[in-house]
Parts: sequence; structure tokens; C-alpha cells
Amino acid sequence: GVYDIAVLGSGPAGLTAGLYGARAGLSVLVLGSETGLLSETPRLDNFPSFVSDQGGQGWIQLTKQQAASFGASFAPPGLLVSSLNQHKPKKEDENPHFVL
Repeated sequence: GVYDIAVLGSGPAGLTAGLYGARAGLSVLVLGSETGLLSETPRLDNFPSFVSDQGGQGWIQLTKQQAASFGASFAPPGLLVSSLNQHKPKKEDENPHFVL
């Protein structure tokens, strides 16, 4: 499909961008891995309004759920970005591929 916004990265900034874009009524695709420093953080004490012992992985899941509730889409793990001149997904060598 065609998206209004493609967000590159699924860390705090990327997830927040996806959330706000979707909340504004735009079609959003968030591209990024499920791993990173935040996902490995066992405890978060410096995120406003996040009181939980779920750590970084818990924050990621809650933020993804919130963004998805407004219509944001998330690319499957392993999706590759190959070009900046077209706007359609394609398959190449049986690996998921997305062309921006």
C-alpha cells in the first residue's frame, strides 16, 4: 500500500512519531527492529507517566498498542528499505522488501 508517512526507527522517537501521525489521521508505516537499548532496559524511571516494573519492553509494547489503536501499521521484522524512488512493497529473493 501507499502510506502518508514512513517512520524509520521504532525506538522512542519513531514510535512517538508513528503515534502522532496516526492520531492526526495519516496512514503511517513504522519500520524498525524489535531490539535495541530500550528493549533491554529492565527498569524505566525517567519516562513521565510510565509507572511499571515492565521496563523498556513494556513501554515499547504499550506505545505500539496505542499507535496501532489510531491506525499505525508496523512493518514485519526483517523488512529492508532499498530505494527512495518508488512507493510500493515488493518481494525480492523471498525476503520482505519495501521500496520508499
